[in-house]
Amino acid sequence: MNIGFQKNKRSKIQSKTMEEVIAITKSEQLRKLCSDIDEALKAGDNEKVDALKNQLPGVTWNRSYPEGAPRKKDTGTPTGLVMRDDDSCETEEQLNNLICTFKNLALTNEFVKNHLVRGVISPRRHGVHTLWLWPDGCTSISDVLERIAKETGLDDYDHSCCDNSRLTFLVSDDRVFYVSDMLYHTDAAAELQTKQEVLGKKTLMRKKKVEKATAPAVEQSEKTEKAHDISYPLTYNDIAYDSIISALVKKICSKKQLDAFGNPSQGNRHLTWLKCCSHLRTICDNNPSWLYQLAPQWAFDSPGNDVMQTCVDACEEKMTYGISKVLQGVLANLESETFVKDESGKVTFESWLENFNKNHKAPALPPVLSTIMKGMPEPYFQSALAHLICMFGSICFSKVRARYLDGKIKAPNLQVIIEAPSQSGKGNFKSLYDDLFSRVKKNDEVKLTIENEWKQRAEKKQGVKELEDRPHFVMQTAGINISATKLMDILNDNHDVHLYVFEEEILTARRELRKSYGLSYDHIRKAFDNGDVYQNNKSAQSSTGRFRVFLNYTFTGTVEDTDRFIKGEIEGGTANRIMWCVIPEQKREGYLVRLPEGDELDEIRNKIDEWVADYTYYQDDEGTDIIRDEIEINLDYLLQPLNEWNLMQWDYGELQKNHARKTVRYRYAQMGFIAGMVAHLMWGCPDAKDKKTRQNVIDLARYFATMGIERYLHKYGDDQNEIHKQSKKKEVKKDNKTPLDYVGLNFTKDDLQAALKRCGIKSPIRIVIHRYKKQNIIVDTKNGKYRKNV
Repeated sequence: MNIGFQKNKRSKIQSKTMEEVIAITKSEQLRKLCSDIDEALKAGDNEKVDALKNQLPGVTWNRSYPEGAPRKKDTGTPTGLVMRDDDSCETEEQLNNLICTFKNLALTNEFVKNHLVRGVISPRRHGVHTLWLWPDGCTSISDVLERIAKETGLDDYDHSCCDNSRLTFLVSDDRVFYVSDMLYHTDAAAELQTKQEVLGKKTLMRKKKVEKATAPAVEQSEKTEKAHDISYPLTYNDIAYDSIISALVKKICSKKQLDAFGNPSQGNRHLTWLKCCSHLRTICDNNPSWLYQLAPQWAFDSPGNDVMQTCVDACEEKMTYGISKVLQGVLANLESETFVKDESGKVTFESWLENFNKNHKAPALPPVLSTIMKGMPEPYFQSALAHLICMFGSICFSKVRARYLDGKIKAPNLQVIIEAPSQSGKGNFKSLYDDLFSRVKKNDEVKLTIENEWKQRAEKKQGVKELEDRPHFVMQTAGINISATKLMDILNDNHDVHLYVFEEEILTARRELRKSYGLSYDHIRKAFDNGDVYQNNKSAQSSTGRFRVFLNYTFTGTVEDTDRFIKGEIEGGTANRIMWCVIPEQKREGYLVRLPEGDELDEIRNKIDEWVADYTYYQDDEGTDIIRDEIEINLDYLLQPLNEWNLMQWDYGELQKNHARKTVRYRYAQMGFIAGMVAHLMWGCPDAKDKKTRQNVIDLARYFATMGIERYLHKYGDDQNEIHKQSKKKEVKKDNKTPLDYVGLNFTKDDLQAALKRCGIKSPIRIVIHRYKKQNIIVDTKNGKYRKNV
């Protein structure tokens, strides 16, 4: 019998046997982790307790899942086990009394004796978790928990713990207070659970039919309102579902079956919506609630039509295909119509932005960002947001760290490229940088002047021992033409403080990155996760050693220059480490950009100075730069929403057969995490009580990840998928098999023709046969067949 297992809350689901799970509870690592939790509890450090608790492994006692499968309540295989959570003990005495009660019941109560298999103290020591075999007569977990309460007389348990897929933290074996041999023999209980869950579903369906027949009619407005309360994506592959439904209706119905508005006429509406749902369910996760949300008004206007039941009926049909040919044709036509293209056949930036903005609501912004962005026209929103997150993360919050989904500590790393036609307003992003961070830039210029003066003295005093050491400063800004040696000096002096580079001509950036002695593509690739670079310079004045790259940048440029910049870097992974943004071509009336000025600008600069001093570095009374220690913040509340976003991107990739989406989702989820980190800090680090602000942070993080992945896939998705396809072909060819390996000892010309096709060989069959006969590899048997010469 297997059980669902996760190494921690952020890891993928695995399938483990009961023996393997119990072995984990006996591991020294888990024992140490539980011991650390106990120490933190004694110290009253709740934040540390939460952080340590989230590192505990977890199990889904009620379900086992295939490796890497999504953990959903109605999927997986029943195990025959149910976990009950009694977690209301406020004192150690109450906890001990509860443990004694369960031990006594296991000796005296026949039901408990036959069904209780394990009892442990919960991670926070607020109660106990008990594990039970599935009893006869129960069709759901809530039934089981009620039955246990009735048989034991203990009703003070967590009634909400009735989800099949619930993850329970695993604790070390020194917290176990009861265990039964039945724990390893639950096959009969699993079989019983499976049968009774099926029985329960059938009973529930019969009950719903009775309720449907006897329930009073619900007002149409209530149904429509309820439908739009549910939040599901409104687009598929950048195509609005409304457009897909309209096109499907035209495919399904004849002209006689449509009314003057192009909707199905009365009498055809129920059947038409059922057919639409049968096609749509393959791109709606076979989810009736999703289909219900998408239902058009004409579906509700059909007399006596229960729209939700129609959606359910469609989803219960046997699925014998993926995306139907009818829907494939509709999507292909809509895809070509969705975007406006220029004379060269490329989608215009304005069209892409309008399409994205129509389907993705812009998030709320922290006060400082909101003040800056109020002067930005709508088409500039995405680009300005990415530019600001990149700059503020690099300059203001450089020493902040947070633990991400992969369990690793992340810094606020971000790389942004903004594409725009000529004369479209790229200079506004340079103005934004110059205006907001003028004090930071001026401070760096003073430091450069001091360093240049030192260099002049050094040249005059060559060979003189009394020359003072090179001055060491924190440098936060630089130009694209920085040399590799100078970069190493800055990385050495900065001690993991970011360097920020802005370049308004990406062609200049390309030229500089291709020089052997300057900033390189390797540097910007490694900056994504602060990888290491090395320098071993002969000069005593240069830094030598290994340095982690902390570098953020914003480049702007035309489409042509950008394509030159990234040419050859898609396969290497440079392209999908970048947040790609666009601004459209200027209209006749132009786009008016108003940047902060006067007192408003001074307030923002003062806030920037404050954040730099709090989260990056400050200067003491003697003018020495004092770098802050790393400041780790807890962003666990961001992890689950971003993990759900990740899983959703995988599902979309499967539906769209888009390998690139499944591959790059991790990196764009990380960029969303960085945006959430910066927003969290700019909002003043909201605590768990400030749910509204935390939700705003989550919304911004998901929006940022979405705008990144959608733009990347639109620009480079086809290229990456083609690279993947070609690599797969190469893998097939690498098996070193010849066509003769795919035919028998005796074979016909047709057999060999099929083998040639399988190996990807396009040579004419007669030439291949002639070559094989000449090499004495095959022999002609004169009866229409050939034989291998073995």
